[in-house]
Amino acid sequence: MISKKLNHKLLSSLFIFASIPTLIAATAINSQAQTWDYSADGVGDDLGVWQGNHRNSFDMLGMGIKDDGKNVYVGILSKLNHTGLNIDRVGTWDVENNNIGYGDFFFDFTGGGNFRDNVKHGNVLGVKFLWGNDSDPYIGTGVYDNIQAIGVQDKNAGYGNIGRYYNSVNYYGRGDNVSFGDLAWNDNYWGDYRDSTYGYGREFTPNILTGGNRVGDVSFLNYSALYEQGFSLDSFSSTENSYLFGFQISRDLLPSGDFVASFFQECLNDGMALLGNLNPFDPPTDPPPVDDDNSGDPPPVDDDGDDNTFDVPPFDNDTSTPQSVPEPSGLLGLMGVGWLASRLKKKAS
Repeated sequence: MISKKLNHKLLSSLFIFASIPTLIAATAINSQAQTWDYSADGVGDDLGVWQGNHRNSFDMLGMGIKDDGKNVYVGILSKLNHTGLNIDRVGTWDVENNNIGYGDFFFDFTGGGNFRDNVKHGNVLGVKFLWGNDSDPYIGTGVYDNIQAIGVQDKNAGYGNIGRYYNSVNYYGRGDNVSFGDLAWNDNYWGDYRDSTYGYGREFTPNILTGGNRVGDVSFLNYSALYEQGFSLDSFSSTENSYLFGFQISRDLLPSGDFVASFFQECLNDGMALLGNLNPFDPPTDPPPVDDDNSGDPPPVDDDGDDNTFDVPPFDNDTSTPQSVPEPSGLLGLMGVGWLASRLKKKAS
């Protein structure tokens, strides 16, 4: 599945190169295409929430991931800002903390199984990069392995799992628009979360972290920081009234190989997945050892041009009592007396 996507992207890149009239333009696009991996989500596959005469959209438009060998950058394009929607009630459903926002981010490097089982066994990495979402009472921002995660759709007037979300959108005649980026809503990877039936005890699709082993830090990125990293909107069919935000983490916090990255809203009114690959991590080489014994230091420099390298008296930090330094003439006199005495002694013998 991942290899098909990468082959498609290679063909798309070749088509772009053939269309560029100058070598300079081709070089610029080639550089950008190789650094970011994009996934475009279906447009119009959300159910908006009305506040008065204004319709609030939850439509997620896509995301991109970049690995520069030192850091991994993630950019998210959506019509819902990273701060979420402040609202206390949707229809007959209360919103517990008066805000419907985003969950946490998942990286699945297992190479098999499905999302449900991989999360339950703690084999998925999680990234909490937003303050103010429903995982706040459990953990702080950071990167986590051996995670625990739950779904909080019932606290956010949402849809319990992916199947129920699809049924609701399809009811309004927009089922053909539904996708989760690189994966269909009914892809085998989602496992039992495709089941749209209602029932007591039916599991919610997990979208927030509740625990795990914190392994590193995360930095939030706004749109300008992502633009500086080369994030391009050209890969997305819709960007109108959208927000761009994301995060960066150190490359050494993630393994290498194929992965599935996924990201959901707390209400599961939309979600996205990206299939990608991280090259083997090449840690930076250690700097040369520090020469503590001065064996590699250059010889002292004689600034006054004579042969006496150490001709400056030691500096005395105690400036309250001036130190007496013998004049050169006095030293010569003492040396003369010593020489004359030795000559007389030899003559006497």
